[in-house]
Amino acid sequence: MQDINNLKFEEQLLHLAELAVSDPQFRADALQDLDKTIEKRGFNLSTEERATLKKFHTQISSMTEEEMDTFLESAVEGQVGT
Repeated sequence: MQDINNLKFEEQLLHLAELAVSDPQFRADALQDLDKTIEKRGFNLSTEERATLKKFHTQISSMTEEEMDTFLESAVEGQVGT
């Protein structure tokens, strides 16, 4: 298993988006308590990275499940091959 702390921030964001698409429990936990969930999963983000992630979290937390699925899947697919 790859050490997620050695990934660039953009790669960590992609990994988080992939988890949100593929793991319903992760998504539910992250929507409820983002900081606790990413810490539990071993992500170690700087203060600036956490602020960026929280902005993203705020944006998607107001979406319906269907909108969130579409948005996250698009984000993940948009990164394939880039």
